[in-house]
Amino acid sequence: DYANPLTNVIGISNYEPGQRPYLEAHEAGHLSFEDAGPAKLLGVSGRTVQGISGLLGRPAPLEIVSGLLHKFDAAEEDRAERLSAKYGPQLGGKPEDAPIIYEDGTSNYGRNLRRTGDHMIEKALAPVVDPIKGVISAVDNEFTRRKQAKLQPQITPLVKEYQRLLRQEGDD
Repeated sequence: DYANPLTNVIGISNYEPGQRPYLEAHEAGHLSFEDAGPAKLLGVSGRTVQGISGLLGRPAPLEIVSGLLHKFDAAEEDRAERLSAKYGPQLGGKPEDAPIIYEDGTSNYGRNLRRTGDHMIEKALAPVVDPIKGVISAVDNEFTRRKQAKLQPQITPLVKEYQRLLRQEGDD
């Protein structure tokens, strides 16, 4: 299902008017200029770049761009979901079928796109970031080991004194 704001065309699979009022309102929302922002004309850019990236073997730079654009697309999907929730009932939609809109104006659809974008970026950066994390962890472990080694001479006598006091207390 899609809406192309450049051509003002909506496509809905197996379309029967009135059968899916919230979907109709959602797709019509993409054509509307109500509350529209810059994402309106680029509403599927992330998924488009993702498709191109897939055809090219998912190079990291394209995956990062696609992930960032998914987050951009999410704003347009949130807007379409808000319009769907607003106008779906006028098309016969039942309240229980309405999309959930959170206090911050986001929707499940938008949140999922943001998560997808984050995941794509993380996955693309992993070959660079993971080795850096490994080095940082190794350095941190070495500092911790050295600190513990410096404290060990102080800790051992204190533990022995504590054990002696416990034995002494038990004898009383």
